[in-house]
Amino acid sequence: MQHIEEESPSPFLTYVQELIRLIKEGDLERATFLLNDIPTEWRDRRQVLVLAARVQSRNGDYAKALISIKAARQAGARGAGFFQLQARVYKNLGDDAAYVETLNTLIENFPGNTFALSQLSLHYFALSQIAEAYTCAAALPDTEEWQAFRLSLEYRHAIERDDLAGVSLVLHRILSESRLCPALPDLTNVLKELPDADRKDLYERISKKWPDMERTLKVRRVSVVTDQPQHNDIEQAMTLALGGKILEAQELLSGQSANNGRVSEFSKMFGCLPPEDTLRRPSIVDDGGDVVLSPKGDSGTTLLVFTGLGDMAMVQIELVDRFCAVEGHSAIYLRDASRSAYIAGIPALSGDFKGSIAALSALLEQYETQRLLCLGASIGGFAAIRYGILLKAEKVIGASSPTNITSDFLASIGDSRGRLVARRLQRSFTADELDLGPEVALANGRCKIDLWFGEDYPIDANHASYLSGCAGVNQFPIPGLDRHVSFPSIITSGEFQEFLKL
Repeated sequence: MQHIEEESPSPFLTYVQELIRLIKEGDLERATFLLNDIPTEWRDRRQVLVLAARVQSRNGDYAKALISIKAARQAGARGAGFFQLQARVYKNLGDDAAYVETLNTLIENFPGNTFALSQLSLHYFALSQIAEAYTCAAALPDTEEWQAFRLSLEYRHAIERDDLAGVSLVLHRILSESRLCPALPDLTNVLKELPDADRKDLYERISKKWPDMERTLKVRRVSVVTDQPQHNDIEQAMTLALGGKILEAQELLSGQSANNGRVSEFSKMFGCLPPEDTLRRPSIVDDGGDVVLSPKGDSGTTLLVFTGLGDMAMVQIELVDRFCAVEGHSAIYLRDASRSAYIAGIPALSGDFKGSIAALSALLEQYETQRLLCLGASIGGFAAIRYGILLKAEKVIGASSPTNITSDFLASIGDSRGRLVARRLQRSFTADELDLGPEVALANGRCKIDLWFGEDYPIDANHASYLSGCAGVNQFPIPGLDRHVSFPSIITSGEFQEFLKL
């Protein structure tokens, strides 16, 4: 019997297979090196151009990815995966017209393409073209995955309508009808808006049916310096870092840092933590209270911190306190138990706003405060500005802070975040209480206000811009940041540490 040797793959095929392997493994650095080292005669081949676009897209270089995509299209790229890649690139570049055109091309060439139908559905929904969104969703296959998608759309629509009864009904339907857990954006905060009995029932049923959701739904009010299990890698790393194990914390996150800007920023932030033996007073241990008081410092400065809806200052308050303790400052950490952007006051201190101001003044006196600083993250920044002015703070830092939460202003800048919370606030308070502009203008620069935000996150940029004409207000766009979580960047830049210094 004649022996037939298997033919070895061509050098080009071997090159393509290695590039695909590196992309699948997320090793974009080596994939980029391989692309840069490609023989000249292979550079214009369709497979290489498509793979180059994938690497460039994952690296966030969408302009370069688009150039590769156009070249790949000229070289004959026509597959469904190629058009999906093209759609993602156009979306990230903010070219909505080209994005929708690409999705429609996908459907024309590959009828029933689930990627195109689902993405078009979400796109129309974001534009409040609800009928079109539902039409696209209805064309998806009748499988468990896409049934869950349709229920997710109904959940979002109920939130869009500010229909709490509708939200509850959809969530109960999901529990009864769906084996898969659909995407349920902002579920933790949505549940908090429901009546107590309904919230408790839904929480228990969701946690029982999808145990992985239990940690997500819990209010994140646990100390990170205990042995309690943490919710995710970032919290585990935070525990290690606060325990002095900086390298171990960074190693835990190292696998995710290359492709995740948020994780990378946290990893850098751990390297900025002051060692425990340099602290001038003991650090706090977060007991989950609505008012957490630090031991008294010796500097005469007090930091007043207003957390956001997640009960954190974008990072755990114990991390914030480490920077405060090294300066010898006292600190007061506040949580918004009334979920009113602190407009209704701080229930743990008083039953109303004026009483809360008086109670905070008394605490500041107990600390023998000579210099007051305020920090607010997200919606906490709204309160930090208002309370800071009234308490005669020297300076306020607002990290991605809203400045006007009236319905007209939010609509004008396309801010639909936390819609249920925003609508409740708009029903509960006057326009004057929801708008910081007049108060900041009246302060006439007596309290310095620094507004930090992601340069590439337009909603936060628009909120900062709203106060731009007021004396004492400074804007600090963070280059390259395209998300809401900005406080870690303020730490890694060293600006928070400078803010705390005398």
